[in-house]
Amino acid sequence: MLTHINNQKGSAIWVTLGVAIVCAIAAYGALFTAQSVARRTQFYQERTKARYAAEAGYVWATDQLWTLGPRWLAGGGTISVPGSVGGIAVNVTLPPCPQPAPNCGPRAMQVTASN
Repeated sequence: MLTHINNQKGSAIWVTLGVAIVCAIAAYGALFTAQSVARRTQFYQERTKARYAAEAGYVWATDQLWTLGPRWLAGGGTISVPGSVGGIAVNVTLPPCPQPAPNCGPRAMQVTASN
């Protein structure tokens, strides 16, 4: 019986060391996951903000087209939305009419949002 106790001396240190290593690995994994989620959230926040700014620029440009008709950028070009939308600069590009102004058909509007 005495030899059995002598063989187990020092085993507590190995168990404690093993538990400490497992806890350290779990803590590292939790910190890495939290940091990754924070980064991903920031990315989606910036992306969403830019998307809404671009949509606001599109709505503004559409309103300008309805209000001013063919006089607004009849020859095509880029116009900046006055001011900024949520701190983001928005530019609207309209290609030139392929035909004379009264017969100008549909054109694809391009909206760019940038910091």
